[in-house]
Amino acid sequence: MHRKAGIVVFFLLLFTIIITGFVRAEGLNLVINDRPIKPDVPPKIVNGRTLVPIRVISETLGAGVEWDGENRIVNITYYENNIILKVDSVDARINNTNVKMDVPAQIINKRTMVPLRFVGEALGAKVDWIQETRTVIVKKESIKVTDVTFEGTETGYQLKIKGTGPIKYEIKTLKDPYRLIIDIPGTILNTEQNLIPVNMLGIKQIRMGQFQVNPDISRIVLDLDSPIPYTVESSDESDTVILSFSNAVDEVKYIEDGGEKSVFIKIIGKVSYKTFELTEPDRVVIDIQEALLNAKESQIKIEKDNVLDGIRMSQFEIDPQIVRVVLDLKQKTEYNIYRNEEGLKVVFKEREAIIEGKFSSQKDKTVIHIGGTGPVNFQVLQPSYNKFIIEIPDTELNIPFSILPVKDDIVDSIEFAQSRDDNGKKITTVTINLPYYYKHQNLSESPSSEISIEFYRSPLRGRRIIIDPGHGGDDPGAIGTTGVQEKILTLDTANRLKDLLVKGGAEVFMTRESDITIPSPVRVELANKMDGEVLISIHFNAYINQKIYGIETLYCPSVSGESKKIAAIVHQENLKVLNSADRGLWERPNLVVLRETEMPAVLTEIGYITNPGEEKRILDPEYRQKAAQALYNALIRYFSEK
Repeated sequence: MHRKAGIVVFFLLLFTIIITGFVRAEGLNLVINDRPIKPDVPPKIVNGRTLVPIRVISETLGAGVEWDGENRIVNITYYENNIILKVDSVDARINNTNVKMDVPAQIINKRTMVPLRFVGEALGAKVDWIQETRTVIVKKESIKVTDVTFEGTETGYQLKIKGTGPIKYEIKTLKDPYRLIIDIPGTILNTEQNLIPVNMLGIKQIRMGQFQVNPDISRIVLDLDSPIPYTVESSDESDTVILSFSNAVDEVKYIEDGGEKSVFIKIIGKVSYKTFELTEPDRVVIDIQEALLNAKESQIKIEKDNVLDGIRMSQFEIDPQIVRVVLDLKQKTEYNIYRNEEGLKVVFKEREAIIEGKFSSQKDKTVIHIGGTGPVNFQVLQPSYNKFIIEIPDTELNIPFSILPVKDDIVDSIEFAQSRDDNGKKITTVTINLPYYYKHQNLSESPSSEISIEFYRSPLRGRRIIIDPGHGGDDPGAIGTTGVQEKILTLDTANRLKDLLVKGGAEVFMTRESDITIPSPVRVELANKMDGEVLISIHFNAYINQKIYGIETLYCPSVSGESKKIAAIVHQENLKVLNSADRGLWERPNLVVLRETEMPAVLTEIGYITNPGEEKRILDPEYRQKAAQALYNALIRYFSEK
């Protein structure tokens, strides 16, 4: 049961007069809360108990009195205290508890009279009797409100109201203008000051005064800019009421410390926040939940900064309270948000810029140099054989051209572009266009302030190479155990080799590009007319003994020895890449395609299709691609050594 501070003490002590029946209390004096009371109807004594007019209660003590004439019930209320009496009945109720009285309420001379001692004691009054003057003294001491303070704590600010005894409170909010009203009933204000300037947390000032006397009510008023959140701490027996105002954005400032740029948001209390980004223009928005804006500035303009243009803050919403801090960016910038006991710190990572793009052409290589203002992350991609892309995220592009022509027979051109990634962040893209591709080397590791890549001249650049896919048309060549025809496999492998050689910068001619019949003398004639520098004739082997498998390489001896040289290289690379048995490097001067060509020539037998195991491998396109790569490697070696 809550006890309401400042309960008005009702009535006169019924000085016990041992008398039976009804007696007029002649010469009886009443003093209630130091005030002499002379009711229009004198007190009566019934069975030794004093009855007074119910009007004394309402007029002198401020209690509420209701009369239910139909049921002859008196209802006396004072804040949370309630007394119900029924005329001519000793049964009564005090705050929902049934009790018995010595005498009932009565109607005497058409006036409702109630027992003074019962009502007074039920409401906590102190009753004294002075015999000499025949005076009943009823005293209800009001609690004093002695101190009202507003001060900061570790978690926010507190309004503390302290009394000389247990105090109760009633709180309400008014608007036009906004005010928070705290009424302390049953109390007398006894503070040294009646005004506290605040000017923070949406509180302008705190006023206090004696709102009402008899019954006594102290009132404390907080003049507000808008409704504010608060919590209340108190208890039934507490002499202190505490209002806590915990969440506020107290300050926002821009900090530049060495190379670090940041925004500090000082927060009082424990809050949550949400962050999101906006574009056109770029902004970072921080919404601080359940908080009030207490910062003195609403806008901060930042001069001569390549990251921030300014900071704006406002009370974005009142219900619920949301403080919005907007960071206006000059460009989309990477940042991190850190939280500590004092608030939030937004640390910006200043975007580096690409300020240099150049190349250096040397005899056998071209070196590409990309320079930045500081270390940057990057990755090198090769979306096609003759195109490389360097992606440099979160950077500005600050060079005076978009295309850098090179055209040194290793690199055609370098293109520079600025775009945004899927998250809206800027990214610099450097595209390196090649006429062909042999190999490259990254000279820099990410992150780095300089990105350097070397591209090497291909030994195949400008070399004219003849590929002779064996058999074709009416000549199927060898037949495998599965029925596969050699002519199909040789043409497929030849096309794979051609693709590699063209990408490597070579000029490539084929003696046949489809399934047609071309006799060996015609193949030689075509090769000689094409003025090739080397001829590679591709074949797959067969033998009656199906256990035989492996790699054979054939050549025709020549005065220059070039055919043997390239044959040896081809044989070595085939064995290395295809990992098969070495069936030998053989002289075969009787083969027209080797003997009659006017260029170094080699015939490679890259596996037996009559061996079931090797045939299975050969039928896998991956094997034929490896065979083409081995031949490509051999040609690279051969021309590199010339």
